[in-house]
Amino acid sequence: MLQTAGDLNFFGFLLDGYRVSEQASKTTDANVLYFGFVNRMGEWYIMEQDTSAGSNDLQTYRFVKGDSGYTTAWTAREAQTYDYFYTTFK
Repeated sequence: MLQTAGDLNFFGFLLDGYRVSEQASKTTDANVLYFGFVNRMGEWYIMEQDTSAGSNDLQTYRFVKGDSGYTTAWTAREAQTYDYFYTTFK
């Protein structure tokens, strides 16, 4: 089943309070999408979705987060180090 940025329940309650702020494709690979989220406290995370497997059932999601500096992080989104949800949101 295809999950989208709009289906936040897929990732659980840890993301409550965050709202989507930006969406973009990777400059060199349209199969990689980025979604930027912020909450009212200025905390943020960026989700990287890779659909290059060519199937809605075979996608990867990786995350990076921070508590300030969202604009800078979003601008450098392709250079960020992304990791699994369970590692990023310990």
